Amino acid sequence: MQIPMGYVYLILPLTGIMMMFYALCFISNGLKNMKHSEAGAN
Repeated sequence: MQIPMGYVYLILPLTGIMMMFYALCFISNGLKNMKHSEAGAN
């Protein structure tokens, strides 16, 4: 494969940013669900 190394080095940080974004979304949804379940229990 003749992929320029610049593309490979560019994709690595981009995938890291995407993983952080999805992790933050997952954590945010978990916290929202936790707050809703606590509010319903009281």
